[in-house]
Amino acid sequence: MRILIASGIFHPDSGGPATYLYRLLPELQQRGHRVEVVTFGEATPTDQDYPYRLTRISLKQPLLQRRRAYLNAYQSGLSTADMVYINSLGLPRRADQHLPRVLKVVGDLAWERAVNRGWIAPDTDIDAFQQQRSSPLVTYLKAARASEVRHVDQVIVPSRYLQQMVIGWGAPTARVQVIYNALDADQYASPLSRDEARARLGIDPNVPLLLTVARLTAWKGVDLLLDALTQFPGCRLIIAGDGPQQHALEDQAQRLG
Repeated sequence: MRILIASGIFHPDSGGPATYLYRLLPELQQRGHRVEVVTFGEATPTDQDYPYRLTRISLKQPLLQRRRAYLNAYQSGLSTADMVYINSLGLPRRADQHLPRVLKVVGDLAWERAVNRGWIAPDTDIDAFQQQRSSPLVTYLKAARASEVRHVDQVIVPSRYLQQMVIGWGAPTARVQVIYNALDADQYASPLSRDEARARLGIDPNVPLLLTVARLTAWKGVDLLLDALTQFPGCRLIIAGDGPQQHALEDQAQRLG
């Protein structure tokens, strides 16, 4: 099968969707499928080393120009594809109704964009956001992502929570499937014992230790985790990751002691 992969980011960009595809595509190829990728991003000297065709649309272009370029590359890929795998909401697409389309949803794009661009308060609860009245622009974003999930053949989500959210947008229940994100345990195997690892980090072996691994964005809710930690003074927390909220989270941690 020939599969057109449409994504907003791709390896070596930082982010779950980029890493997810980088690990998934070789597995598809091993099963005899042919893949082609269209994504936003800046071309790199090693792009030719990927074992599949990769087209990057530069983000340095004006918005309308880069969306038009993406759409042209997408439509070119449609001409030879048997199906389309869409790795995120909000990508420039059209004229693909004749092919099976699978869409992966890992969050609410309308909520995320509205928070990031200051159209709603930064502490707006995502569950409350689903029902609250919004400005015309945010209402349009909500309608756009709802339309996307209703007009594809299958939606993949990584959790039951997101499954219910996407169904709430109007996606047919039977078309929304939970496939949990996997972890290659061998890749992260450590020769250190638990006590040795804690000693290297300078942490008491008897102290309860929590770990969160995440890109530091509002969607991950690490600020809420820090607030909750104040109720468990005997615990330690390790945050592994970086992102636009890093400095704000560091300030919050210092402020909370």
